[in-house]
Amino acid sequence: MDAEVAETGRDLAGTLASVLQALPGAPHQPQRLARMLGVNVVLTSRLLKATRSTDALAIAHTIPGPEPLRRVLKIVQGMNVDADVVRAAEEAVDRFEHLINSHAGDRAALDSMISSWLPDVRTKLDLVSRQAVFKGMSHIRGYTVNTGLTSVLLTPSTDPAKCDRTTIIGRYGLRRTRAGVKPTISTSTTAREDLSVTTLDGRPVGEGHSTILDEFSNSVVNRLEVLREGELTRYLLGGDEVGLRTAVDLVIAEHRPRVGRAVFTEGSPNHAAYGDLVEDPLRQFVFDILVHDDVYPGRDPQLAVYNSVGAGFPAFFLDPSRRWDLVDCDEKVVPLGHGIRRFRTASIPNYLDVLEHACKQRGYDPVAFRGYRLQIAFPLIGYTYLMGFELSGAASGENMADV
Repeated sequence: MDAEVAETGRDLAGTLASVLQALPGAPHQPQRLARMLGVNVVLTSRLLKATRSTDALAIAHTIPGPEPLRRVLKIVQGMNVDADVVRAAEEAVDRFEHLINSHAGDRAALDSMISSWLPDVRTKLDLVSRQAVFKGMSHIRGYTVNTGLTSVLLTPSTDPAKCDRTTIIGRYGLRRTRAGVKPTISTSTTAREDLSVTTLDGRPVGEGHSTILDEFSNSVVNRLEVLREGELTRYLLGGDEVGLRTAVDLVIAEHRPRVGRAVFTEGSPNHAAYGDLVEDPLRQFVFDILVHDDVYPGRDPQLAVYNSVGAGFPAFFLDPSRRWDLVDCDEKVVPLGHGIRRFRTASIPNYLDVLEHACKQRGYDPVAFRGYRLQIAFPLIGYTYLMGFELSGAASGENMADV
């Protein structure tokens, strides 16, 4: 299939280049050619880029569709271009259309097929596609979020075989786009009897103490409705205001002792993994893990992305039974180095202040952490992002996620 696409691309580029060469003013520039033909400059820009490319697959992706190409060829017929040259280009366009209809069904599907052979094309198409989904889900859900934050701090525990987890969840630029909608953020407030959940300063959440960081949540606190439903606490944004001026920031933080495995024991999973399930329409998703020097020393995490729609949150890291839900993606975990001052992000101007506040409340040394970041534009709702640390002494195999 890729050979046929490549052949078609070379055919199009060669015949259309001959047509352009026959026009006065060659070599052409997009704007001048657009004025000469009376067409949009986007069309001429793509046409010129395709005919000058040396990658046949890239040509098939870049070149305009059959109908725009036929419009150009119809115009040049009245510009004293040799009829045989135009005819050869028309036949190449017909073959291009046949390729689309017979193998892909439409142009978008063909571009998707080409993206599997051209990584840079896939990256661009993935972003455009995720952005389209974001726009649709923002309309359907009736709200949008500029930046979603999940920040996990892993520290030594009183149990040497465990580690403590402090989690910061942020929704920055949360705004309603349709009146009557109540955007909701949910957190788990209770766990097993031996695993308490507290605020940053140690107050039990189960006794009604709020995990909201008021100093970083602007005016949203007074507009929140708090509902407790079993193990969940739901924060609902009240009111009916819509539009950009109604955007708010909501930051929540909690501490859970002894929830992560710090060492491998025989018969237990090989990895300790931490992650989040995307549930909101986000423009940006920032997922950070800050690891204390004494936790997982010498270990960097690997990334696993799951489609959790239907099957839910993965119980195991790289669980073979969920292999069909693993998503092949280009996103990478980026090491940020040592100390929380390395964790700046333009998406959240006061992020360092939030981290410093959390460290102060918990008594952590801000320079004792190394960090890792996953940042994604327009993440898909229903996808779970996990970072897994292989435990020292573990062998390859199934790995339960400490999420």
